[in-house]
Amino acid sequence: KQIRKIMGQTHFAKSILLLPHGLVASIAEDDTCINIRNPDSNYLCVQTLKGHTDMITSLILVQKDKIASASLDGDIRIWEKKSTYECVCIIKEHTKAVNAILTFKTYFDSNVLLSCSDDGYIKIYDMEENYKCIQTLNGDSGAVINLIPISENRIASCSEYGDIKVWTEY
Repeated sequence: KQIRKIMGQTHFAKSILLLPHGLVASIAEDDTCINIRNPDSNYLCVQTLKGHTDMITSLILVQKDKIASASLDGDIRIWEKKSTYECVCIIKEHTKAVNAILTFKTYFDSNVLLSCSDDGYIKIYDMEENYKCIQTLNGDSGAVINLIPISENRIASCSEYGDIKVWTEY
């Protein structure tokens, strides 16, 4: 049963993410900002994260106190919780919209961040090296729309032309 309706979004809510410390992050359709909400105060917005210049497409937890956002502006932003959330890194590796981001623990126990874009590429970043791009995969068939993990060393991607590709780190 519904126990509460959270108000305050100006468009339909596109994504929500449960954060450590009990906070909730939300983005609305066509929004360039992330709203941090506190359930202890009736989910009122306690902070707005600004920086993207176009619609946010993806929002994920990358580490205990860090979230990542991707946008149609082509950027990925890393936000770290200090006293409040602050942008600590801007990744500008793609030339077009970033459609999805994903964290992945590799077979070799490295933590990486992956992104896919309308530019047709999948990028892999070393999270321990300040999100340095360590590999670029050519999607080879138009925009890469999404990524999912399918095993401990494999991911799958899908493209605008209906291709589904499986990638391994070997």
